[in-house]
Amino acid sequence: MSILRRSLAEDKIDYYNHTWSVLFLLVLAIVTWLLPLSPNHQLQSQPVSVSPIVIPQAASTKPVPRFKATCWCPNQFTGSMVAYTQATCSGAYNLALQGIDPEDKNIGAILYSIPHNVPVPLPKDRDGLKFKPNVSKSNFQKPQVKVNVPQLKDSKQREKTDNARYFIYTKAPLALFLLAVCLKIPHLVWTLLSTLVGGINIDQTLTSAKAGTGLSYDSRSQLHNELSGATAEKVRTCSWAASSLYLLLKILMCVAVIAELLVVHESLLPQAQSLEDGLKQEDFNAGVFEFVNKTLNTLQSTGINPTEDYSDRLLLCDLPIRTLQNVQQYTHQCIFQAEKEIVFPKPELQNSAPKDDHNTQTPHEVMKMYVTLFLIVQTYLAVLTVVNVSSFIVWLLKLVARPCKRTVSSDRDLPVDVCLLLHMAQENAGPEVVKAFSQSRAWGKEEGKESIPLNE
Repeated sequence: MSILRRSLAEDKIDYYNHTWSVLFLLVLAIVTWLLPLSPNHQLQSQPVSVSPIVIPQAASTKPVPRFKATCWCPNQFTGSMVAYTQATCSGAYNLALQGIDPEDKNIGAILYSIPHNVPVPLPKDRDGLKFKPNVSKSNFQKPQVKVNVPQLKDSKQREKTDNARYFIYTKAPLALFLLAVCLKIPHLVWTLLSTLVGGINIDQTLTSAKAGTGLSYDSRSQLHNELSGATAEKVRTCSWAASSLYLLLKILMCVAVIAELLVVHESLLPQAQSLEDGLKQEDFNAGVFEFVNKTLNTLQSTGINPTEDYSDRLLLCDLPIRTLQNVQQYTHQCIFQAEKEIVFPKPELQNSAPKDDHNTQTPHEVMKMYVTLFLIVQTYLAVLTVVNVSSFIVWLLKLVARPCKRTVSSDRDLPVDVCLLLHMAQENAGPEVVKAFSQSRAWGKEEGKESIPLNE
């Protein structure tokens, strides 16, 4: 492919910069642009708010049974959406059995007990169909236990998730694309200026010289002499054009890489880390699960069972689910069954959100991926910075501090552009081409006289 062809007028580092580094950043940009379209990496949340609840306290250690919901979900539901649906409906049912209305506590799910003789679709007024278990009431006073669950701020959560969505869906892929473009700009500027200035065409000269390696000795010598003569004519007009532009390419590449490193280090990476910390501190669904777990765990310690009806039930669970910028209401048919083993949860698991058995990720985990991504980009740009600065210093020494000698008997130097041509021939064209150009008499022509070549 011509787009991946390496010019013989540049070294390996230049080619790596404007080709493979650009492709690397473009691939990352495409991946980050397509990644949010994957169901397992979408920021799905339902902002909710919960309030403290007061539970009667009694001296007993009888545990309260826990029920688990198995819901029939639509085919388009992802693993995280199924897990969220079943966890939310389970929490609402377990609270309802203890006399706590999940709708009043903003759990996000409403349970309906629908008889089989009710026509479909369901009526808009469903208040009479809400699930109401038989809960016993006691007239005597008992000590109270308060379950303290922090009030979640919907506006603050919405702002955080909107900022995270903007960063993931727009800013990250656009930033990586611009980084790739900025790495390509120095090479484009160098190519354009080389055409406008009109110095020696090192790429064309070395390409022609390499093409003649299969010719006979006489034809090859004639070709090399013609190329040397044409190059010498260009050098007499301006002996610093090609070398100056090449050093300019090195400088522009160093500036571009350092600027990109600063942008990633000072802006993109800190912003990703800040969003990750914000999502970690206040996970959107964790507030609901924390409330349900704390409430049921406290009820387990009281031993008070307001209801004795623990049979399996088939109910409808109605809840909203947020996907991207849309909130859709879903009604699921769920069966609630008591867990086989009724045990007290471990302390370290009491406040944890239900885990998704599928290969899904929470918003915090998604942002953590982007933090890791920009850490990789930052490290890559740091390595490029060291390599490009070192390359610029090496070429500056080659072309300025240690110029090529024209002859053994003379201390006069070869023109800098010719020196650049010989260095590029040594790196890209092979020893035969280097020998042919270094022994050419064209470099020694000066006022009709010729100097002794290097090998004589």
